[in-house]
Amino acid sequence: MFGELIKPFLLGGTIIAGSKLLSKFTTPAVASLIGGLPTGILASLFLQNSKKENYFEGYQYHSFVLFLSIVAIHYMLKHTEFNKAYICLGGFFVWAIISYITLSFAGLT
Repeated sequence: MFGELIKPFLLGGTIIAGSKLLSKFTTPAVASLIGGLPTGILASLFLQNSKKENYFEGYQYHSFVLFLSIVAIHYMLKHTEFNKAYICLGGFFVWAIISYITLSFAGLT
């Protein structure tokens, strides 16, 4: 079981580390190209074919919630004096909660 988790773990770590590394040589906006890779699409490559349809059914919902969360985070970073780390963490937790609620209403939990 743990052997099948090695490749996805390395892929995720490479994406995060690659984004951090790229930000040292370019702007953070350019580094976000790596950090913003659709890892959910890449993760589907590690799923059985029979599970892919249900996976993407859920993925579409929380990807939309992610878009709204990013817009809210960006607005708050620009227009408030709140701690930037708290804004990002708060946005993450709000995204997670709203995504789960959305999946529940869609009957996917």
